[in-house]
Amino acid sequence: MNRRTKLGLNVLEAALLLGVLGDALLRQTPWGLNVFLWAGALVAAMCGLHGRAGGRASWRADGGWLLLPIGFFAAAFAWRDSATLKFLDGLALFVAFALLAWRARGHNIRLGGLGDYALGLGHAAFDVMFASLPLAISDVQWGAIPRRGAMRHVWAAARGLVIAVPLLFLFGALFMAADAVFEGIMRQTFELDAGQLFSHFFLTLLFAWMTGGFLRGMALAGDATTTAGAATQPAPTLSITTPPAHATYTSITVDDREQDGATSASAATGATREGETGAHRQSPGSVVVEGGATTVGATAGETTPVGVQEKEAAARGLSLGAVEVGVVLGLLNVLFACFVVVQFRYFFGGAERVMSITELTYSEYARRGFFELTWVAGLVLPLLLGVHALLRRNSPAAGRIFRTLAGAQVALLFVIMTSAVARMRLYQSEYGLTELRLYTTAFMLWLGLVFVWFAWTVLVRDARLRFACGALVAAFLTVGLLHLLNPDAYIVRANAAHARAGRSFDAAYAASLSADAVPALVSALPALSRDERCLAASELTRRWSGRPSGEDWRAWSLARTRAWRTVAAHQASLSQATCPPPVSSVPVITPMTATEPPPPPKTTTTNAGTTTNNANAAITNAATTSDAEKNAEAMRMINGTSGATAGVSNAAQAASAGNARARRHDRARVVKRTRTR
Repeated sequence: MNRRTKLGLNVLEAALLLGVLGDALLRQTPWGLNVFLWAGALVAAMCGLHGRAGGRASWRADGGWLLLPIGFFAAAFAWRDSATLKFLDGLALFVAFALLAWRARGHNIRLGGLGDYALGLGHAAFDVMFASLPLAISDVQWGAIPRRGAMRHVWAAARGLVIAVPLLFLFGALFMAADAVFEGIMRQTFELDAGQLFSHFFLTLLFAWMTGGFLRGMALAGDATTTAGAATQPAPTLSITTPPAHATYTSITVDDREQDGATSASAATGATREGETGAHRQSPGSVVVEGGATTVGATAGETTPVGVQEKEAAARGLSLGAVEVGVVLGLLNVLFACFVVVQFRYFFGGAERVMSITELTYSEYARRGFFELTWVAGLVLPLLLGVHALLRRNSPAAGRIFRTLAGAQVALLFVIMTSAVARMRLYQSEYGLTELRLYTTAFMLWLGLVFVWFAWTVLVRDARLRFACGALVAAFLTVGLLHLLNPDAYIVRANAAHARAGRSFDAAYAASLSADAVPALVSALPALSRDERCLAASELTRRWSGRPSGEDWRAWSLARTRAWRTVAAHQASLSQATCPPPVSSVPVITPMTATEPPPPPKTTTTNAGTTTNNANAAITNAATTSDAEKNAEAMRMINGTSGATAGVSNAAQAASAGNARARRHDRARVVKRTRTR
């Protein structure tokens, strides 16, 4: 059995164990402590397999620091309850695990570019979805597994199970049919829910498939690269060349792989051989890293990244010189400057300027402008990195122009980002805070850190290979600071401060937040209006009154525990603030009593106007009398229906129709009588 088959079997064993553990832990939702436990098991499996693959040195040298964010973000599932924070935690865990696997393949994390990181994430996603298939089919040579020792007993036990299971079912069914007591015992003992059994099987298979593919990509892919490429890819060497004369030199080669912890050095002095490459013919005092690290020139005193960038420059056919860089970045800087100049009169003007500008509301000014400017800031960074990657390395003028114009663009971008944050703060001061507004503001702050790091590494130090790792660390720190801030509780406190200042408070939105917001919302109840306090207290009581009886320890969360305890401690005050249930009432129709009609109007034959007025009054009185009579008749009909809703409706319709007919009849009769007189 060869080494690759052994590693494949180890990966399969770890994947099956992690699959069973994943079904036992992660099937319980909402996720909490179970994520931390399962992630710890996955890290242990990675360390064990990577150690067997011979990669212990790479963990210590470059990838070990990623274990810290893995532990933090896995534990954060049991710390905070916000769905957005949990999504960010899961994304950070995937990135950290993927980069660890990328390092296991022999790549560098600290000096990797954004393209390398993207490839690492893509490889990890592909392995999770598809790599388990070649693991079971081609990596493990099943025919080469020896049938002796423990494996012989395993295969024998498997064959015995295959033969015994059908016989057990056959004779068990016969015994159950023969005795009712035995049948009851067997049914009670082996009572299984088919749906639940399928769910256990499916989740176990799913987690085993995903972890098996991921571990295969970490352990066996690196093993294949080492085995297949050992003859074609020489190990990175450090060559220090110090020739005292044109005909002699001293060469020291250091093996950088450090797998055995030993260092090999060779020194030779003599005439220059004709078969040597130009890499060994360096000026005195120069250090050359052939694997792609740095070249230090003792005369010039400069440090420039080589190796990877030189290979990329040689491989690509497109490059940008001074003219192209000047045109592209120059025109963009002109556009940015014009935007800043035109908009500067109300970038920082505040509410007064907003109200003074025609057809511009707070929402249009702050919310819409903020997201557009966020897109601008997010697109500038890959643009500058792409232009820097395409710079013509043999053109110092192109580098100088790029640093100048890119620095100006970063400065203008900071002005735009500051205005975007100011717009959002204005919007928040008027309409309050939400998750979207808070997280987009945090994203802008992270972009600010990234641009500072870009200016330092790319523009000042010309060390682009260190940029991606710094941006990743800044992202990890930003998410960690969000956990310390507790966004949901911060949103409630900020909106409660607005309520104390006389502005509205969205109690329904605040009560819909996660358990992180419950203590802050309970503390803010006295500052709310009666209706807002009523709504918030009712929702808190409905969601968090009493710990669920079926709560499992695997889903334990500190935030949810605090929410239950807070609501339990303030149960009396919440009950007083809870809205009373709506009182259901039947509409009561007050019966109308017919009143005595007023005396008939006095008419005279000499005054036409008086006669007309009396006629109109007679019409009105007749209509009133008829209305009263018809209303009384309608009430008698309603009372006779014993309160039935259908009867009430029919009586009301009949009364309305009768009233209309009576009005028309009385009006016609009065007009006729008036004309007769």
